[in-house]
Amino acid sequence: MSMIETYLEALAELQEGFPDEKSEAFDANALKAHVKECKDTLKEMKVAVHSINDPKKKKEVTDRMNAFQALVDKNEKRLLLGNGPAPKMTQEERQHESLRILENSRKQLAETEEVGKGILTNLDSQKETIKKSTANAREVNENLQQSTSLLNKMSKWWRG
Repeated sequence: MSMIETYLEALAELQEGFPDEKSEAFDANALKAHVKECKDTLKEMKVAVHSINDPKKKKEVTDRMNAFQALVDKNEKRLLLGNGPAPKMTQEERQHESLRILENSRKQLAETEEVGKGILTNLDSQKETIKKSTANAREVNENLQQSTSLLNKMSKWWRG
């Protein structure tokens, strides 16, 4: 069984782990953990899908990933919004519910910002590594050219 087939089976199993859309109540902590696991699996699959050579198979896998991503997004939105406001809420209750939703959004924004900062730091570090590698490659190339030149001169000298 290939890695892609393993991932596709994992997607099918993860898809079954989402609560029924019609049910009002769900365990927010369990759903949050499940969404995180799904996102991690999708990240791994996005990397693995590049190894598929058959364009038809690649499109099929990408389509399944996109459909699953939509399901994950829908459940993440459900998590963010909670169970939704009750039909008969007072003005004060609606304000508290709206405030709770805004606070959840702010937390998620802060988490996203932290991840972005980490990514930028990592990219900057990788940029420096690439610059150093390029400089080293140039130096090695110059040394090889000099060595080749010396060997050619020595070869001429030995031949007479």
